[in-house]
Amino acid sequence: MARGQAVFGNITGNVTDPAGAVIPGAEISIVDIDRGVTYKATANGSGNFTQTHLLPGKYEVRISSKGFAQYIANAEVQVDSYTRVDASLRIGEASSSVTVTGESPLLKTDRADVSNTLTSSELGQLPIVDRNITSLLVALPGGGLYAGNSGVASAENQQRFQALTSGARA
Repeated sequence: MARGQAVFGNITGNVTDPAGAVIPGAEISIVDIDRGVTYKATANGSGNFTQTHLLPGKYEVRISSKGFAQYIANAEVQVDSYTRVDASLRIGEASSSVTVTGESPLLKTDRADVSNTLTSSELGQLPIVDRNITSLLVALPGGGLYAGNSGVASAENQQRFQALTSGARA
């Protein structure tokens, strides 16, 4: 069984000015580059924003507020994860903008989860000796095998009584 499989990711962040003070009410526009869909959000009173239920892919995040230069950043959303886009808006006219490019940090400071996403090119480069999908799953963080009697006849169990554990077991 595979219960509770996630298909969405999220973008979250904080909007501040050059002195580090929060900018409430900043307008956030998140554009799905692959699909051409635009999502709108607004920074709350603490300068924080979150856009949930985003399909995995590449996004452009535009943050603007009156009296500040527009901030533009690229972000990549992964399944069941939060991608952080923290913006420090420069004082300036609305016609000027700041573009930030770069990778998302590997260290997650806002969540204590363990996850990974394998791309199709990474999957194509992995050696799978026995052509068993379980071999791929145990390569991911939190995955492991334990042997035992699954209670299923061997003719019905093509995984040879290998059971997969993912994450903590109660």
